Amino acid sequence: MLSQKTPVQIYMSKKAAAIAFTAEWLTTHQPVRFTGIAGNAHKMAHPHRLFQQIVTDHPAYWLTEHYYAPETGKKAGVRAHPFPEWRDEVLPGALRLYRARLEGVSVDEIPEVKFVYKREQAASGERAIRSIIGFASIPTMVVKPKPKQKKRAVSVAEAPPAKRQCTLNNFA
Repeated sequence: MLSQKTPVQIYMSKKAAAIAFTAEWLTTHQPVRFTGIAGNAHKMAHPHRLFQQIVTDHPAYWLTEHYYAPETGKKAGVRAHPFPEWRDEVLPGALRLYRARLEGVSVDEIPEVKFVYKREQAASGERAIRSIIGFASIPTMVVKPKPKQKKRAVSVAEAPPAKRQCTLNNFA
C-alpha cells in the first residue's frame, strides 16, 4: 500500500529541498561570508542580490520547481512570485546550514538569521527587508556601477555652429 503524503508534508519536503539546494549553491559559489557585521546595512548582504545570482545560475531549477523565469534580458526581481517565500523561509535556513558547514559545527549551534528592516512601511503595513545581519557580500560578487564614459574630442566638422551674437544691428 502506498503511503499518502498530506499537502503539509509535501510542502515541508519541498521547503527542505529548497533549503538544501540554496545552501549547496552558497557553499559552491560563496557569494557571502559571515562577518558578524551589524551596524551598516549598506555593507551587509542583500537578499535580492542573492536571489538574482541564484536564479541566473540555475534557471532550469527555478522554472521546474517554482514555475518562474525572469523576462528575457532582465534580472530576477523582488516582485517575482517565489522571492518572498525564498527570502523569508528558505534563505534563513540555507544561511544557517551554510555557516554551519563553514564553521564545522551543528546547525543547532548557529543562531537564527535576522534581517535589517527599512524604517518606512509599505501600503500593506509591512516593512521591507533591507539586508541580512551578520553576512557581508564578497566584493567580487557585488554589482558594480557602469563606469562613466570619457568625453571624446570633437572635431571641427562635428562641432555645433557658434551662437550668433545678439545685437541691435542683427535686427535691422
